[in-house]
Amino acid sequence: MTINSNQYYKFATNATVHAFVGNNRFWRIGDQGETSNINASRRLEVVQNDWQFRLSRTNGSYTDFQTNANGNLQILPQGGSVGVNLNANPTASLDVNGNARIRNVQAATPNSILKKV
Repeated sequence: MTINSNQYYKFATNATVHAFVGNNRFWRIGDQGETSNINASRRLEVVQNDWQFRLSRTNGSYTDFQTNANGNLQILPQGGSVGVNLNANPTASLDVNGNARIRNVQAATPNSILKKV
């Protein structure tokens, strides 16, 4: 499929576009009206007011991602843990292998950062 400067492609049902390849060649996934023709701002843009996308494995395991109404990223793995720079399963909610910088620690119970050595 070749897209020229004034072409776009719509993937729609019942006058609702579910995916749109704009004339900028970027994909926008998320419902929009048939005549809206809204180009994505990035190569892939997912627009929705709920969990926006899911990464799934063939065994059924998944992780959901969304940007919430305040513009914050939320990551919800089915197993409950996120690993960064790991080649094994994470052992905590957030398991970072390597350097980490943590700023502005909130004054709340237990009011500390625990480091596993």
